[in-house]
Amino acid sequence: MVLEDSYGQAHKEMVAKQTNLKVVRPSSAKMKMDMHHIKTMENQLDQALVKYSDFQAQNKKVRGEIDVMRKQMKKQKHVNDGYNREIKSVADNCKKMNSQIMVRQSHSEETNNQILALKAKHEHDKLVFEMKIMEL
Repeated sequence: MVLEDSYGQAHKEMVAKQTNLKVVRPSSAKMKMDMHHIKTMENQLDQALVKYSDFQAQNKKVRGEIDVMRKQMKKQKHVNDGYNREIKSVADNCKKMNSQIMVRQSHSEETNNQILALKAKHEHDKLVFEMKIMEL
């Protein structure tokens, strides 16, 4: 009986350990499924890393293009500033010349008026002189 009791006890322990082992250790089908899932995720990770590398390369390229555009924009701003200064200078010269033309035109008109007045006076003096000569 003692032997049977220890056998029963050992058998119970063995069944408990087998049950515990089934719970702790997954089945081979589950392990295969887990391995497949791991490989799929590793593949997705590799693809994501390739995309990430491509994006980094594109980002670097675009940053270089942006730097070139900034330099071009800075040079163009410098050129535009020069053009603006030149345009302002030409506009100022035009205004100055226009005012000089206005002054000279008014002076010319005054001179023409004086010439006309002198011609009229000369004609009048000529007529007076001719009349005096006729009277004599």
